[in-house]
Amino acid sequence: MGTTNKTFALFLSIVIAMSCLNLLIVKPASAQTIPTPSVPQFTVWLSGPPFTFNTTYSLDPNTGKIVANIGYTNPYSLVVLTIKNQPFNPSNGSIYYNVRIENQTTNTPNGNWFVISWGSNTNPEQTTGSDYTNIALNIFEGFDLPTLAGTQTDIQVQAMLGN
Repeated sequence: MGTTNKTFALFLSIVIAMSCLNLLIVKPASAQTIPTPSVPQFTVWLSGPPFTFNTTYSLDPNTGKIVANIGYTNPYSLVVLTIKNQPFNPSNGSIYYNVRIENQTTNTPNGNWFVISWGSNTNPEQTTGSDYTNIALNIFEGFDLPTLAGTQTDIQVQAMLGN
């Protein structure tokens, strides 16, 4: 009888241990992952109407001579970015764009990046109901086109998902 009791106790212990293992198994939670927007595809083009800078005159304090700052006419007044829209789920938020420009003629170690902002909206939102988002940048609002004429200029567009 002693052997039967020991066998039964061992069997009962194994059954209890197996049922407890089921409680110890950690099952991964099915958390929703936040999608990452892809790198935006965009084109840049210049648009009118033209604008004119008139000739101005100033007095050079060192020489006492009058200096003429010759005016010019620029055929463009806007830089327009056309960004191909990306599909996204509106329940995850909206897609916003971060745009910055760098003139390659500056020789600063980290570059001279200029982040573009549109009034109080630093990051414009992707247009819904269209295949493209157009972002127009008025040259008079902080973007100096004459210094970029004839130089290599880098433009970066970053897509961000958020609310």
